[in-house]
Amino acid sequence: MEILHELFYLSALLFAAMAVVTFFRAYREKERFYNIGGILCLFGLVWSILFVFDQVLLAGIFWAAAMIISIVMLPELTAFQDRRMGEVDIESPLRLGEFFSNTYSGWLKLAYRHGLGMTVILYFLLFEVVTGGILIVLNLFYDLPSGLTLSVLTPGVFLALLLYRQLKRALTSIRLPSGTPTSPSTPQNRPHHRPRGQSQGLSN
Repeated sequence: MEILHELFYLSALLFAAMAVVTFFRAYREKERFYNIGGILCLFGLVWSILFVFDQVLLAGIFWAAAMIISIVMLPELTAFQDRRMGEVDIESPLRLGEFFSNTYSGWLKLAYRHGLGMTVILYFLLFEVVTGGILIVLNLFYDLPSGLTLSVLTPGVFLALLLYRQLKRALTSIRLPSGTPTSPSTPQNRPHHRPRGQSQGLSN
């Protein structure tokens, strides 16, 4: 049990740090979305502390409350991410930290370079592997019901569909520095302009 407690001590510290950073960004950028994100981080902090004291039922209630808040605020989250995606420099180098950004900037760049379908599949698999790994660790110490495992893994499908819609909208609206719009299906296909001399020869 000590190993489990150490894991949730670490989880509590991570959620606490995320809450401080998120509230600071809310104060600096005057963005309401960050306040909501900070509140969800606080829910995660309480969730971790409850698990430390073996209050599994209360921890589940806080988890459910966080999910309800997330669903209610989904339209605002989508609008926020759409605005931020429009500010991404799509041709800048891809950095690892961008995959953990709340604006999906890393996934947007990946979809632009390697295709939308492959990006969404990779996102879904990564979510399932990480979530499944956490459930395996928890199951070493608690006899988790199979229904709970299914309910935690199922949101990966919903999140992947949400990411697909957002990336598709963003790729459709992207404009390269030359002003040429891209296509979400073939984001790197740019129109080839006929040389001036050749066009003049054809016109003659």
